[in-house]
Amino acid sequence: MLVFCGLMALAVRSNAQSVLHTTWKTYYLPITDSITVRFGADSMAVTTSTGAALLQSTFKLEKDVLTLHDYGGENMCADLAGTYHVRIMDDTLILIMDEDPCDARGGTLIAKRWIRVAAPSAVVPTAAAKKKKRG
Repeated sequence: MLVFCGLMALAVRSNAQSVLHTTWKTYYLPITDSITVRFGADSMAVTTSTGAALLQSTFKLEKDVLTLHDYGGENMCADLAGTYHVRIMDDTLILIMDEDPCDARGGTLIAKRWIRVAAPSAVVPTAAAKKKKRG
């Protein structure tokens, strides 16, 4: 049993790292629209389907804990850090609030199942496009 728990902890820890450079979508009832969260290497943005920024934050990810510091967006709290546990199962992301004094940010991120958005395919130039470029 102890070995099983250890393997589960390792799986959660490695899953948390997979949030880097990913994109996720969910439905956000307060605005009756879908929203997207995009994670980079050290920043994230939550936007509406029209591109309006709800949150823009820098983050640190340690083990499965995401610490956010907002710098923009409609639901930001500039001077209040928030921490969330990251849980990924297959193509579903759930952010579980650890501590966040910012109700607007918490309401934007938690109690939702974020669904992974597939990364765009790499575009490989065709032979005709390469030839046209040369000549």
